Amino acid sequence: MSQKANYLRLFYSVKFTPNVIVIGVILGLTFALQFFLVAQTFPLSELFGSASLLYIDNPFHEYNVAMGAAVGSVGYDPFFAAGRATGFALNHSDRLPAFLANILPSSLTAADIWKLYTFAVSLIASICLPLTLIILRFERNAIAISAALGLLLWWTGIFRWFHTAGMVSFIFIAFASLPFTALVVRLLTQAFTKTLIATVALGLVAAFLFFSHPLFPLPITVFLIFYLALNRQAVHWQFGLTALLAVAAIGILLNVGWLYYFMNPLEIQETFDLYQRATGGDLVIKSLLGIWDKANGARINTPIALAVILGFFLAYFSSQRRLLLTYSGVGVFWLLYAYTAGDNDVLGKLTQPNRFTTVAYLFLALPAAVSIAEIFCNALQHEKTWRRAISRASAGLLAIGLTISVVEMGREVSSANIGHYGQHPPQARHQGEYADHILSFLNTNTDNSARVLFETSLGRIHDGGHIAGILALKSQREFVGGPYVQTGFASFWDGKAFTKPIAEISPEKMHEYFDRYNIGWIIAHSEKSKRYFDQLNGVVCINEWKQLKFYQVQRLHSFFLAGAGELVARDANRLVFKAVLGDSITLKYHYLPGMQVTEGTIDPVFIGDDPNPFIQLRGASQNVILTYR
Repeated sequence: MSQKANYLRLFYSVKFTPNVIVIGVILGLTFALQFFLVAQTFPLSELFGSASLLYIDNPFHEYNVAMGAAVGSVGYDPFFAAGRATGFALNHSDRLPAFLANILPSSLTAADIWKLYTFAVSLIASICLPLTLIILRFERNAIAISAALGLLLWWTGIFRWFHTAGMVSFIFIAFASLPFTALVVRLLTQAFTKTLIATVALGLVAAFLFFSHPLFPLPITVFLIFYLALNRQAVHWQFGLTALLAVAAIGILLNVGWLYYFMNPLEIQETFDLYQRATGGDLVIKSLLGIWDKANGARINTPIALAVILGFFLAYFSSQRRLLLTYSGVGVFWLLYAYTAGDNDVLGKLTQPNRFTTVAYLFLALPAAVSIAEIFCNALQHEKTWRRAISRASAGLLAIGLTISVVEMGREVSSANIGHYGQHPPQARHQGEYADHILSFLNTNTDNSARVLFETSLGRIHDGGHIAGILALKSQREFVGGPYVQTGFASFWDGKAFTKPIAEISPEKMHEYFDRYNIGWIIAHSEKSKRYFDQLNGVVCINEWKQLKFYQVQRLHSFFLAGAGELVARDANRLVFKAVLGDSITLKYHYLPGMQVTEGTIDPVFIGDDPNPFIQLRGASQNVILTYR
């Protein structure tokens, strides 16, 4: 028999069972439907078009992607806060797209890569719930319902808001954590000798997801605690835990690069306000009832929670009861954590607890899918029993709740002028009027001889997003403040400057800041800030538009605190000066360990109340080139 005949015989000997075909159809249809819906709302025509994602945090992430492309893992950003550290090792929420920007062809812009990443995550997320039940070998009805629940969760409530607001990486690892837990279950319940390759593969997946977002280990760790406590008899303790430790070791070792900088930051970065830290037992109830107010609840939450309760009450979890109890327990844990942990300063700052409502409902959705499948199957039974009666009543309630969620999903996809959880379609848009006017001012009235004191907005008055980074990239001007609101000492936001309410800063102190950071122009939007600068000597209003006022600071421009010279070029990781004079030079740029100078020595020197040091040069030539590594 020929080799070709042997191959054909082997191929036709494989049995494609109806279940395998049905499961493939479920995954394919789910993926196709998600692709169609995202293609409509994105839209697909702008995936490689000139439009960008500009809603809320998206411009900030695009800027970080651009910096990752420019500097790689760690580098020097001269555009903000008088010089700051940047790079994909430091920017945790956009590390993966920033890394891709660094290795992909330069023909792909930061905006292109951020759009592609956002689009791809939405597609991957759509199949995570059904894939989890497939790995855990649940029946096809539950798999199909989990696919529906996954789509409803994605398009309604906090999931949709997070995704359109730019919190893409966290949503990605929240969805991806589900099939990962299923693989962990398979690993823990098999002999290690049979799963060596699987252990290495799972370790690589863990490393990839940990690289994608630093909070990935949290849902996995909590799941393991619940699983090992409730499923002790199913675990191969010696081999399973050895394999699990190997997975963790691989995941950590492959991320040592950015973990080092997480443990040893290059600069002092402070956050002065609270994000995602609302607390209160009432928020748990509001979330379960689908009330948006402060709890960010969605209508889909109620049928999911109801289905889980009914599943245990009606004993529909007879098979794999402990496993489903594990997922339910993890979901409840994260729901309670989301609205209680914010009172703790450490947990509140590191994890922003409210975001974990997404993780809670994803874990609850799995037992909910199994329960809904059982409830509807029992409701269709012919025998008149109390179980059928209760199942029919339950099926009616769940059908109403799910139908409402389907209607909400339709509203979310629609471009009609109606309420939406997330950004009103389309997601990708062209530059707004605030950016247009600010860039016009910068190009007409400013130059590279000084910096712009730019007031960022927590309420995102600038076209609905944090656009400072995009303004810096397009204008090639330096800003005092950060690309995001409320970060760093050299900052300016909503009536606060240099960490203090602006009204508390004396005129003398403000002029000291003007000189220390070489501020030549000011763009303010808050009434407090405009009132302050309107009364400050040496500051002249030269333009006014809508909420914005544009000022010029009447002072000589110089990037030298000690010595003299001229800045002739400035790029990521590089500063070039000419005609430098002085034995000891102090620049109005922050120092980072790893900076090098072409001639002489470079040292850190602290100036005033800034906790980050500035650059001091000794023995420098007239032409100075500063580089970072």
